[in-house]
Amino acid sequence: MLDKERQERIRDLIESLSYYEGDCMLYTAHVDRNGYGVLPLSYLDRDCRELFQEMGCKAYTGAHRAMFIANGGIITKEKPHVLHCCNNHNCCNPDHLVAGYVQRD
Repeated sequence: MLDKERQERIRDLIESLSYYEGDCMLYTAHVDRNGYGVLPLSYLDRDCRELFQEMGCKAYTGAHRAMFIANGGIITKEKPHVLHCCNNHNCCNPDHLVAGYVQRD
């Protein structure tokens, strides 16, 4: 769990690497081939980086996932993914993010 200071540091970092297009906050630093924002853990200070490594992240995490966690979002075994209500993979607006489960056909 992130304390308030760490939450704020992560939010500030992601916001500084994003811009608004309509209601979506689009992350611009790194985007993978599927259109998801990628936050290198090297961008985080040591305390935050170690926390994400404890969650199983090695070198990077999804920018939307980091923003969800930084805004107090809880990821559980039943809801292990962070989903976009706006269907914009690159969006990091916390109002557009929810924990959920992706079903595969």
